[in-house]
Amino acid sequence: MHCLLRFVSTEVPLRLVKWLASRFDVLASELQLKMKFIPLTKYDIHDILGLPVDGEPLVCDPESGRDFILSHFNHTSTPPVSFFAKKLKDVDLQLPDEDVFICFTIVAFSTFLCPNSSLSPSPKYLHIFRDCQSVCRYDLQFV
Repeated sequence: MHCLLRFVSTEVPLRLVKWLASRFDVLASELQLKMKFIPLTKYDIHDILGLPVDGEPLVCDPESGRDFILSHFNHTSTPPVSFFAKKLKDVDLQLPDEDVFICFTIVAFSTFLCPNSSLSPSPKYLHIFRDCQSVCRYDLQFV
């Protein structure tokens, strides 16, 4: 659980982040800058974010993950990614560490590591949050 929460960063200008994101080709896993291409491997992502590498393969279990998120956050349908982002931003809300980890990781997966066209997080990986302490044993380098 601590691998993503130990991420330390200085302020990065939003314009720079948006500029980099607009030049990232998800399918090719590379930054495309004019005629230059900068590939990003799973080891690069590991160095940047500290995500586990070469761990157990992540086996998809969408039903189990969806069921866990629904019961954990007391919802009847999978909430959109914005729900998890709002929980993190709400200064009046005291989230348990486990919820901070779940919300942060869902936002990171949905917006950077494995984005999709849906407003809701992909249910493929949500089952890993059943046991947050063991998340770091998985190979999360599926960008």
